[in-house]
Amino acid sequence: WQAWCEHPENHISTGTAVVDGHNVLELKGKGGWLTPIIFKLPKPVLCTEKTMLHFKIWADQPIECDINIGNMEEQAQYAHTFDLKANEWTEVQRYFAKSYYKFHGKPDIPNDGFLGDHIELIQVATQGTHVMMSEIEIFEADGTEKEMPPEPAHIIQRRQQKDIAI
Repeated sequence: WQAWCEHPENHISTGTAVVDGHNVLELKGKGGWLTPIIFKLPKPVLCTEKTMLHFKIWADQPIECDINIGNMEEQAQYAHTFDLKANEWTEVQRYFAKSYYKFHGKPDIPNDGFLGDHIELIQVATQGTHVMMSEIEIFEADGTEKEMPPEPAHIIQRRQQKDIAI
């Protein structure tokens, strides 16, 4: 994992700690966007309808977070959105195939979703001076796993209006 912040003059320190017996990626900065990123997965992951991302996250500020996901074939970014409360661990679990198109992409390739394409980048957009992530994994679910936490109401509404793909 690497990290990015919106103020280039800010220093980001990354490290690992142990919380409740689990290794934790810990980011500290001076405020604003503080974003854990995997710029390139060691090996691109083929997305099936059961490919799932799971992690736990903690931040010192409340924020609506986006999980930005790079689609290798389309060179586009897709996303999942969730609310993060301050100073509280949140468990996140999402199916990649249900992410919505966000931006970018090759002009000659339609942005038709992740199913059958490869995941090459994962970025979790958070804000604050202290962010921690734990228990990060990509796996093939059995299809019974639930997504959590619920999407924010405005994302659910946009999906219902078909402004963003399901």
